[in-house]
Amino acid sequence: MYIDDRDVFAREPFSAKFSSDRSGQAFALANVHITYGSSIGDRLPEIEALASYFMWLDEVYPDTPRLIAGDFNLKPDHQGWSPMRELGAVPAISEGASTLGLSEGFWANLYDNFWKTPGRLNVTDRGIVQFPSLFEGDHVTLRDTVSDHAPVWIALGDATLELAAFDDRTFEPANDKVYCIDLNEATADQLLVLPNVGPDRAGQIIKMRPWGRIEELTRVSGLGTASVKAIVESELVCS
Repeated sequence: MYIDDRDVFAREPFSAKFSSDRSGQAFALANVHITYGSSIGDRLPEIEALASYFMWLDEVYPDTPRLIAGDFNLKPDHQGWSPMRELGAVPAISEGASTLGLSEGFWANLYDNFWKTPGRLNVTDRGIVQFPSLFEGDHVTLRDTVSDHAPVWIALGDATLELAAFDDRTFEPANDKVYCIDLNEATADQLLVLPNVGPDRAGQIIKMRPWGRIEELTRVSGLGTASVKAIVESELVCS
């Protein structure tokens, strides 16, 4: 998590490091949603601050290609991107539009994108999934029921985009089992995901093992009946 000490971002960017199962290529991917505001001028401070964030990513993930993905609410050819371009960053997508207009078939702006350093990643393809053509519905309806933004994507190496039709079946989870937090085995960091559990309570949970039922968490200092009920209702703890 980026520490926005100047409080520029309304929603601070988040980043993580990934590697391709196909090629082993590592890359750092950050996600950001630039505030829309009442005018373009309201968006520019965050856009300009992305340059500092891009340099920060280089410090956190040294020698690793960087990508910033998100809804930037600004076209990639706007002069507000000058600080990023001065660092050598370029948009992955420079043509087309990703926001649905109010008129049928009309696409308004290219606001969604990836910003990257050229030559560091083997980006072989990119595009915009203009999903209205995949659904039975008009732009106005789909703006309300799906989104007013279309997904953007890039492909690395020999990867290709394949769209599969949804046939109303429930998809099986990608992992072997559904993820849950085991009170008797979870690390302190994993326990912090639970509602009302901070570092001190996570430590208590570990020290007071073993646990038989979630409701026993009322033994933890500061976790009352209502707090434990919130943990139960989160469905994050293994049954």
